[in-house]
Amino acid sequence: MLQGAKMTNFQDPLYYWQLGYIYVGQRRYEEAESGFKKFMESSSYNWEIYYSLANLYWCFLNHPSEAEKYFQKLSKLGVHHPDSCDYLFQNPLAYFYCLTGQVDKAERHLQHWLACDSSSMDGRLLMGWVYRMQGKQEAARAMYEDLLARAETSLRNDTICSNCYGAYLPFFFKAAAHHHLGQFDQFQATNQEALRVFQDGPLIYYNLAMLCGELQLKQETLTWLEQAFQKGWEPMHEIQVWNNLHCPYFNFIRHTPEFKALVKKTSQIITKTKTDEHMETTHPRISSIRPLSHDFWLNMLTCTVAGAVVSIFFQKSYGSCGDYPQHFQACWWGVGIGAAVGLLFNFGNGQIPYAWRMRPVLTGLPRYFLAWTMLSYAVVKIIPTQFPDLLANLDSTFAELTPMRVAWTFFGYSEGYQMLLGWAEAVPALLLLFRRTSLLGAILMAPVLVNVVAVNIFFDVCVKLNSSIYLGISIFLIVIEFDRLWAFFIAEKAVPPPVRQPLFSTPKARRIARILNGLLVAGILGYTAFNGWEAWQYLQGQRIKTPVSGAWQVEKMERLQGQTWATVPTSDSLSLERVYFQGILGVFKGPVRRDRMMMEIDSARQELLVTFMTAHNERPQALTWQYQQPDSLRLTLTGKLWVDSVRLECVRRGELR
Repeated sequence: MLQGAKMTNFQDPLYYWQLGYIYVGQRRYEEAESGFKKFMESSSYNWEIYYSLANLYWCFLNHPSEAEKYFQKLSKLGVHHPDSCDYLFQNPLAYFYCLTGQVDKAERHLQHWLACDSSSMDGRLLMGWVYRMQGKQEAARAMYEDLLARAETSLRNDTICSNCYGAYLPFFFKAAAHHHLGQFDQFQATNQEALRVFQDGPLIYYNLAMLCGELQLKQETLTWLEQAFQKGWEPMHEIQVWNNLHCPYFNFIRHTPEFKALVKKTSQIITKTKTDEHMETTHPRISSIRPLSHDFWLNMLTCTVAGAVVSIFFQKSYGSCGDYPQHFQACWWGVGIGAAVGLLFNFGNGQIPYAWRMRPVLTGLPRYFLAWTMLSYAVVKIIPTQFPDLLANLDSTFAELTPMRVAWTFFGYSEGYQMLLGWAEAVPALLLLFRRTSLLGAILMAPVLVNVVAVNIFFDVCVKLNSSIYLGISIFLIVIEFDRLWAFFIAEKAVPPPVRQPLFSTPKARRIARILNGLLVAGILGYTAFNGWEAWQYLQGQRIKTPVSGAWQVEKMERLQGQTWATVPTSDSLSLERVYFQGILGVFKGPVRRDRMMMEIDSARQELLVTFMTAHNERPQALTWQYQQPDSLRLTLTGKLWVDSVRLECVRRGELR
């Protein structure tokens, strides 16, 4: 493997070519395409890269038109090559045209091939097949007879090596010629002779299956296929070719239960074997991870961050504010347990199956959590409701406002500025939802959260703890990519894409994982959309004009004592001076008190359903107030102010509307 070889010269074009083949082995075909094309950008073109890209498009990405383009480039490159008749230049395009049914193109190309290399048995076999498809039976027969004669001559003159692949080819061509000439007894005899020489050659059994397939001998085809697999034939590439390009050899049994079961069984065995070998090579189990190693501290950091994230879900809710002692206790418990789990994981690494999966999983979950959280904060800024523009704040001196209310008044004064803050949080959060853009999202999110934490600290906003955890997550997502960032920004080196191992070994498991991942992203976006809808409704509620909307000066305030209304003196802590109604929001202000509330109005019954909010945004039960308006400039309110029954006689203030 590339990483195992510690290849770090990313300016070497060979790196990207090898990286492309690693991705093909991992079935990450789009990334393999990117690697091969980077090789093309970084080096002079040669036949190998054309061949690699053509096969990638043909066999795996199912883009025959792109495959044809690169096969043609390979063929054109061969014209100027010293070995232009070499099968590496001529064979691939000829097979491509044959297997895709483009027999006229195949004929023209094969004529050039045979003109260059008159001894080619491959070319004769293909040309015979092309003539048959064109209905030129006599020409096909002549080509097969010539092929048979050349194969027999080769078998008489060549020394047979039982371990050499090339030594088997004359048997294959001889059997194929007998088969196409209708000489089935000789066909079987040739195969039996080849089996005596090459008893353990899986390719023989596989070719026998193909030839029996063309004869439509169902049981024989399945038998030879199964024996080929048992002998070690690895059919993943070929099975994809037959299924994607509709090669006729297995068409007659492709949809039978026996063929499907055989392909499925063999594919699962090979996939599992290769995956286990690959993971053992790239992620060998070791008894423990040494404390001085890079992985030791990275595992510790990953588990610690995951523990801090989990601790947030164990915080008791006291309204929209945080920073209670219980919240800090939950955080320390989470961090401590996470660090302990990381330590145990490091020392017990060798006993944990698939231990390498821990880090990508525990890295992904905080990333999704941060995206979900920041989108929730962003949407109430984009739809400007987090910082309401309250008349009560505008009608106050700075001395009357808490530091948090000063900040909220500043942010809420301009809806455009709120929306800018919201998009500054939303864009990085959206980038965090996708693995390829997650690093960019973390880099953009970090300075945004630095500003958020600074505001929370210096203006005494009660979410200092959790906002610091969010900042820690974004820094963590940057730190785990520190080596690549250092190489790019400081060392000024070319940085290749990261090599990520697939978490699951089977295609079915990977499909399920992709579906679950898609559902998670859809859930986060759906939750954000729901929050946006609620914020929009809340914003419309703030803008509602009701009969009581505006700023009111309290001229007289009375408190019910027994059965009698008594005037409340201005020196009483219950005393109120001003009342503000703004859509569904309201504020009662006095010399020493400030009461915020949410309200609903029933104009027909002249009632207000009032819900007061505590300093920590807790909302006790709703209370019913009555209001009367002798005219548009006067208002009388009667109801309970927390536990006291009061009556207010107010006059509208014209300077604030």
